[in-house]
Amino acid sequence: DDQFDAILEDGATMFGFESLYKAVEDGELRFNELGMFEDPLVAEMSGNPKQIKKRLEDNRALYEELSFEVEHFGDQLQDRLKSFGEKFINENFSETGAWKDVEFEAFLQEKKRNAQQQLVLEEEQASEGMTITA
Repeated sequence: DDQFDAILEDGATMFGFESLYKAVEDGELRFNELGMFEDPLVAEMSGNPKQIKKRLEDNRALYEELSFEVEHFGDQLQDRLKSFGEKFINENFSETGAWKDVEFEAFLQEKKRNAQQQLVLEEEQASEGMTITA
């Protein structure tokens, strides 16, 4: 249903259904053929269509955002992808197209990690005779 809605929103012709057909042709759903990241968790989300639809929309939006960034700013990803850490970017964006094979959940977890405060002030030391003012 989600892919059908996306095709209708784009005002596509019957050729817009080609990617949907290819993605399910052998009975196995392949998100990457629908312009999304693989997401095995969606198959486990039964009984809540709104939750599934939201997750698919988020998946598609992130895929489109990263496609744009990689295509137009491939050499500036460290500066452009603020939601992801340097190590994550190096591991997943150094080879052409490798980022497309990363599961959606891995992107979500990385965003979550980077949203949390990473630096913690453990102690302050001042030398004798030093004045600290605010």
